[in-house]
Amino acid sequence: MIVQGLGECYRWSLRIILAYILFGLLGIGAVFSQTLNLAIEQASGSSSGSYNLLITTSRPDGVGALEVELVFNAMKLEFDSVSAGPLLANAMFDYKVISPGRVRVDLISNTPIEKEGVLFIAKLRVLEPGSTMIQIENSEAWTHSNLHEMGIETQSLELIVSRATRDIIFSKSNILIGIVMLVMVLIAFVVGRRSSKKQS
Repeated sequence: MIVQGLGECYRWSLRIILAYILFGLLGIGAVFSQTLNLAIEQASGSSSGSYNLLITTSRPDGVGALEVELVFNAMKLEFDSVSAGPLLANAMFDYKVISPGRVRVDLISNTPIEKEGVLFIAKLRVLEPGSTMIQIENSEAWTHSNLHEMGIETQSLELIVSRATRDIIFSKSNILIGIVMLVMVLIAFVVGRRSSKKQS
């Protein structure tokens, strides 16, 4: 009887263990079936000296919290600011410069984010013209309803950076100085010719 009782307990223990394993597998499947898409887009109307970058989402699927790092080439671009987009009207929003070329953005929403659109807008100043990649790294997201971790797919942006504003201003000032000097040389030349005619 004791052996039979121990055998029954053993079978029930196995059933419980298998049930936990099955529940865990189903839970993992449910978590990763929710995938958040993040992309970086260049906003229209960006000036030659700075760029506004839109961090957008598609298939948000009720996201409640998000942490991302925006990564760019600090030799070509300089961080200016981050502002909340239309989707973050009911969210607590913060950002921190971790190092040159790396900015972390954190947000927690009071209501689930279920619409596609702009999460936040990053403004970067141009330091050096050329082509550079802007990427999203170390991103994590959780659902609003049960705080399940979500899968994340990201899309980078290749930005063609034009000449910086300060370089344009510098070149314009050089042109202006050159024009002024040319005018002064012409005036001196005309005055010199008139004085030589009077002497003759």
